[in-house]
Amino acid sequence: MKGAGMAWNELRGQRQRVPQRGQDLTFVHREEFCRLLLSFKKLIRSDEPAVRIRGLTDVESGERYIIDQEELFGSVLAERTLSRAMDHRLS
Repeated sequence: MKGAGMAWNELRGQRQRVPQRGQDLTFVHREEFCRLLLSFKKLIRSDEPAVRIRGLTDVESGERYIIDQEELFGSVLAERTLSRAMDHRLS
């Protein structure tokens, strides 16, 4: 069973499965993706749900930043699931 996030090499392997549409792609880690979300860049969502990729596209440059959704949300979802299970067990 995989951990909360994919290994970086596996994530880079996803590049072949993501439709490229002529854009520059940059795979980023969670910290960089969150930094981009909070930046002043003009970004639009560009997710690829079929291959479980979350993305942001810079409107001005066309650069696309992508991350595997397990790496982005993995530990958060695991914590919520554990917390709900504990709440349910205690009630």
